[in-house]
Amino acid sequence: MKTIWKTLSIILLVSMVLPLAIMPAAAATPTQPSGDIVALEFSATGALYMSPWNPVLGFNDVYSNLQWNLVHSFGMYNHYQTAIPVEWSATYKVEANYEKDAEGNIIGKISVPDTALVFDPVQNKWIPINQAVAENRTYIPGVKGYSGLGGKVPVKVIFNYDQLYWHHGAKLSIADVMAFLAFMYEWSVDDSQVTNQTDPYYDEEYSTATISFLELLKGVEILNDTAIAVYSDYIDVSEPLIAFSLIVYPTIPYELLAAMEQAVVTDPNGTNYGWTDRATTGEVGIDMLKHAATIKQMAQTLTPDKVYYFNGLNISWNLSDRVSRLVKWIDQRGIAAVSNGPFYVDKFDPNANYLVLKSITNLGFPQILVRALNDFVPKLNSIEFKTVTTQEAGVEAVKAGQVAVFAWSMPRGKIGDVPPEVKLIPTATTMYMIEVNPVNNVYDPTLPGTIQLKGAQLPGQVIPGLVLYDPKDTLAKYNINVTLDNPNWVPINVLTKEAMADEKFQFNPFGVKEIRQALQALINRQFIVDSILEGSGFPMMSALRPTHGAYDYLNVADIEEKYGALPAGDLARAKQLFQAGLEKANNTLAKYGMKLVYETGSDGKQWLYFVKPDGTKQQVTIYFIIRIEDQRRPIGEQIAAWIEDTFNIKVEKLIRERGVVTPVIYGSNPASYGFKTNPWHLYTAGWVATTDDPPQFARYDVAFYYAPLRGYGPNHRNTAFWYLFDQDAYNLGVQLYFGTYTPDMEKQLYQDIVKMLEWGLDQAFRIGVVNTAEYFMVNTKLVNIPFWGKTTGLWSPWGLVFASLPQPPTPSPPPTTPSPTTSPTPTTTPTGGVGAGTIAAIVVVVIVIAAAAFLLMRKK
Repeated sequence: MKTIWKTLSIILLVSMVLPLAIMPAAAATPTQPSGDIVALEFSATGALYMSPWNPVLGFNDVYSNLQWNLVHSFGMYNHYQTAIPVEWSATYKVEANYEKDAEGNIIGKISVPDTALVFDPVQNKWIPINQAVAENRTYIPGVKGYSGLGGKVPVKVIFNYDQLYWHHGAKLSIADVMAFLAFMYEWSVDDSQVTNQTDPYYDEEYSTATISFLELLKGVEILNDTAIAVYSDYIDVSEPLIAFSLIVYPTIPYELLAAMEQAVVTDPNGTNYGWTDRATTGEVGIDMLKHAATIKQMAQTLTPDKVYYFNGLNISWNLSDRVSRLVKWIDQRGIAAVSNGPFYVDKFDPNANYLVLKSITNLGFPQILVRALNDFVPKLNSIEFKTVTTQEAGVEAVKAGQVAVFAWSMPRGKIGDVPPEVKLIPTATTMYMIEVNPVNNVYDPTLPGTIQLKGAQLPGQVIPGLVLYDPKDTLAKYNINVTLDNPNWVPINVLTKEAMADEKFQFNPFGVKEIRQALQALINRQFIVDSILEGSGFPMMSALRPTHGAYDYLNVADIEEKYGALPAGDLARAKQLFQAGLEKANNTLAKYGMKLVYETGSDGKQWLYFVKPDGTKQQVTIYFIIRIEDQRRPIGEQIAAWIEDTFNIKVEKLIRERGVVTPVIYGSNPASYGFKTNPWHLYTAGWVATTDDPPQFARYDVAFYYAPLRGYGPNHRNTAFWYLFDQDAYNLGVQLYFGTYTPDMEKQLYQDIVKMLEWGLDQAFRIGVVNTAEYFMVNTKLVNIPFWGKTTGLWSPWGLVFASLPQPPTPSPPPTTPSPTTSPTPTTTPTGGVGAGTIAAIVVVVIVIAAAAFLLMRKK
């Protein structure tokens, strides 16, 4: 009987869930944008933009970039939450076909057709890449790399572009895409290398920024009026990363690009135009807001023979129509900023630092579908940008409800009390870490085992914590003339008692791994965030900051906890690890007539001393280099206090500025007196992240910060210096930083990232402290902002692009009592394909049924 009732219960449950499962997902529909908001920007000098408004070398300051991201669309962009690149106004299809040889090299199987083109910047025309190889035109980016591939590549990506309206009324076409590409080739290659004549169509700074991208292209094929195929030997672990690395997306129409180009090349009216402001050459960056008259003048001189972008192509383009539209736009508005995004520049007053963006629906154009979210933008009718010259004015304006957004990020402590209607949106780009010097260069060659070095090894074992600083000079001081297998490693059997009595013969606590781990566990990062940063930050326990796309994806917090790196620290574990490290060192030191003891110092406190073979005592001292310029000073001072209070080791705080510190920390031998009168043991380092990184990019973070590979800290691999080395970690770092991971290796990539992360946490020579945060202020009574960049906050285009007026609260309906005789209305399901939402719901049903079956079979 119980089984029957269970069966009936399951049937009832399934009958309740199944109708929900088969209901189709709602499709997004365009809506009329509504509402006007005011956003304040901060400029102490009153100047708003620090770089020109052009997409070549402009938009390098935060405000021009913020506004331009609202004015132009994107082909793809990093998702606001995962940071994985997603489709915005273009679609992609990745075709990969390859095999691997015995060494793991990628052998492409996709034939590159003769219709796949590259742009020849010397001949100024598009030619087949196969022809370029045959004619040895290796000055064209990508051709040299392609010449050894046998006409085949591993990847082909088809991009299809939504035909959005340029703000002047023409539609984006494949001509705009190819024009932008031709421009990139032209300005990235110095023709003088071939022609021996000065090339006015070359900019070294632009070339530096673009040449690596062009090298990836092994031919571009025009498929139709809206699509191209890109052939490449670039391959990555996921299709979105491959596509994002190869997409070409123009942000201005080709006639506007050509008009600005003519201004830069011909310098009309005696003005030395360039792509950016340069004091050394007197160049003035061409600017779509400020130089509209010049751009109009140049546009009116354009003729087909002056527009080289389409030479060699068989596509349609109407220069006369495009120029007419651009000129009309400039005449109407006095500005030349034309793009294809959800907002257009309606007004600009450089004297008042005032700019108004309006929805493209005011121009009669439809909203833009952002494909990744299946939603339309913009949702606001306009955004009015004004400027304040003090941060306090911006803060108070948002609190008072006078403006919707203060588009400037500030530390939490400068904001003060926050009313309930004000939301704080974080941007977390700066990371503070502790660099730990693990130098430990005295070893016993008579013991079994080997010490790993890069391409070499030493016999014996390291004696924990022992250091002879400046070993060559110190040994010479005592007439110890020996030939060392490595100049930075000192065998203990060559040291005399006199040499060991020298002040440069010391015990470095952080030469013992367990003591480094103890420091990692000791730091109460949450206290630092709350008390020193006044809430402006997040505890950071490793090289993967909590705002990194990989942090949640790989459950990094669990890995950090495993190694004792916790937000609030773990005092008990820190003490336990420290005692274990001390015992380990003492057990070995005793064999050589040395020991570590606690004794009362002249100040009446217990301190750690190093007793040498001749009986002399040296107080163990940690030299902590603390930066003076920012919050790292109070952070360093707090950590120093914790070390002294918990481990009873004296900390000498050396407060220094950047110019003095960095050459020593990152450019000198860790086994030296880098600061002349003393070595260094700890340093308050700062690093900056400027993008929202997808999970896969954690490969570069863990390899850079941990692998004994690239430099910039204790993990350098400079054979002229002492360095900590591990061959397996080195090999893993090389693979992560330089190696290729194909789509079938995604699981392997994540395993390697975790393995490198765990090695770094275990070695603890680079200890995460905090990911600092600053905050944008938003008045939620005036605007609703549902999305923002996890790292970049409102600097990300996701924020204001999707901003809308807040929805008024919906009144609760009066309670009703259903009639017991009322029958439920049957739900009809439209015919058609099964959507993703339907599939997900069906999966839920299957899980429910499977769980029910398990309950029926379970033994009582």
